[in-house]
Amino acid sequence: MEGSLESTNTNVAPIFIPITIGYLINYGKYVRAMICEVEPYQELSKYYEELSNIEKKKRELDDLLVVARQDNKKLNILDLASGTGIAARYLQQQGHRVTCVDRSEVMMSLLRSHINNLSSIETIVSPLEYVNLPADEFNVAHCLAYSLTYITAPQSLASLFIKVANSIVLGGVFYFDMVHPDRVSDKFSNIPKRKLKNATLETSLLHNSHEGQFTLQYTTIPFGSSEHKQEIHYGRAYSMEQLKRILIEAGFRKIEFHCNKLAVYKVFCFK
Repeated sequence: MEGSLESTNTNVAPIFIPITIGYLINYGKYVRAMICEVEPYQELSKYYEELSNIEKKKRELDDLLVVARQDNKKLNILDLASGTGIAARYLQQQGHRVTCVDRSEVMMSLLRSHINNLSSIETIVSPLEYVNLPADEFNVAHCLAYSLTYITAPQSLASLFIKVANSIVLGGVFYFDMVHPDRVSDKFSNIPKRKLKNATLETSLLHNSHEGQFTLQYTTIPFGSSEHKQEIHYGRAYSMEQLKRILIEAGFRKIEFHCNKLAVYKVFCFK
């Protein structure tokens, strides 16, 4: 009939693309090539100073020096988890002598390259929990950027506190900051992707336990590259009650906790 539509067959036979085992193996190699896992701070060290709040660190150090200084004398300072030397450079400029300890040889190499005169700077590459420290040597010790969370075993943290207490002179002070165990998610979740000078950085909280243990993944993507550099960092946040007990056992006579509404609190320990 004029104007009627002829029926058409819409049942089109599906097209199958054969996928061989060899194809899957090659695809897996391609994906792995796109994601390169590296040691902690092997890649982040390149962007560490750009990521750091340098002015905030300077203010922290100024507050610490006000507490620690006696008659404006020059101090012998222990810088734990010194990174690329932001704190060490600032303290050296004020005439203090600084001993820097960091587990990363990459970070320590950058520290040395940033400092023109190393006569008042000593560098030690070692995990904090295994470092050997001289007795009665330092007026001040500090560990910034909640770096003590990298010590995930409480007994190792207790061992470090004993070493630090023994290395500080009578009347000296040890300062550090710590993440609240129940605020780990607040601190590390939902961190926006950061665009740096030569790369973008993504931070992911992969794991967070009730005991304060957590796992962070840092992914850097250099501009102009399809390769993703991934670092896995393991940490543990400690409560004020835990820290107070092991700090007293380590030999500190007075401990002050400075808290605010943020996920991080500050600790001043006096010998």
